[in-house]
Amino acid sequence: MSARESLLAFSLEPRLLPSRWASRASPLLAMVVTATIAGAMFALLGASPLTGIQALLLSPINSASGMSEVLLKASPLCLTAIGLSIAFKTSVNNIGAEGQVILGGIGATAVALHVPDSMSAWLAISLALLAGAAAGGLWAALPAWLRTRFGVNETLTTLLLVYVAVQLLSWLTTGPWRDPQGLNFPETRLFNANMTLPKLSDMGWSIWDGTRLNISAFFAVAAAVITQIFMTRSPMGFRLVVSGLAPRAAAYAGFSASTSIWAALSISGALSGFAGAVEVCGTLGQLQAGWVPGYGFTAIVAAYLGRLSAGLIVLSALLLALIDIGSTNVQMALGLPSAVSALLQGVLLLSILGLDLLVRYRIRRIA
Repeated sequence: MSARESLLAFSLEPRLLPSRWASRASPLLAMVVTATIAGAMFALLGASPLTGIQALLLSPINSASGMSEVLLKASPLCLTAIGLSIAFKTSVNNIGAEGQVILGGIGATAVALHVPDSMSAWLAISLALLAGAAAGGLWAALPAWLRTRFGVNETLTTLLLVYVAVQLLSWLTTGPWRDPQGLNFPETRLFNANMTLPKLSDMGWSIWDGTRLNISAFFAVAAAVITQIFMTRSPMGFRLVVSGLAPRAAAYAGFSASTSIWAALSISGALSGFAGAVEVCGTLGQLQAGWVPGYGFTAIVAAYLGRLSAGLIVLSALLLALIDIGSTNVQMALGLPSAVSALLQGVLLLSILGLDLLVRYRIRRIA
């Protein structure tokens, strides 16, 4: 081996006992790395780094209106990420949550278009949200069946089903569900008033007057609490965690691998579908052909940034929503491309994965 080759020859050696402190600090360090890269990117594009960071992270929360938009964006993202955390903890790679979100919107719309406006609002909304959750869960159940029956990897099937969901959405909004009074736009009619989530301002929360914020934020917090209890206190949650951490031990204890896969994908899909239902019954108030929210893919970043912990995912979803809203402000204030948000999310994910690698492995130079 030449001297040049020896300098470039390294190996990864597993650490016997990864540092808990380093594991907990790595998400914070990943944020610092992302902020540093963001500042450097702003400078390279000819903008002031401080002005760019201020527009990205501070301007969205300097008013009640801005904070409401961050919460609206974070709520469905949080619901989807919590669902993914259950699948990932079970070592089930549900990469296609985006399709399950879309199916949730379709399921909720199927109810919304056929429920009379005389029905109680709470009953009508409950039916729509349950239909969305059921649609997302059933959509995720298909990869579960393919995995347990034929051994087809769920990473591929869940991802491919996203494209099927997009085409189904397009067909419904341009065909049977198109609004005949909609000037030929590919969208459904607006939902009746009893099918839209109530705004906090209409419930007496005067601080949110003039904003679009609805009760979806409460759903996200409730899902985090229920999921945390389910995964740490229930027998099924224990089985899912053991199946993910030690499949052989789970099999020895009599835990069915097929049951774990079905449960993880179905629950994950149901939460993603619920997020889609919340979106169409909330800020949209109808189903549109161009509605491909992107929550399913961003939620992967949120889940890993939150260490697959429901409580921390709430915070990571807020951060990613802040970046998404802030990137629009950056685009308007500094004239930078709209792809800033996706770029920073990618940098954040790579930073997390890279730091996790260093936490679990030690780099050794091969002599």
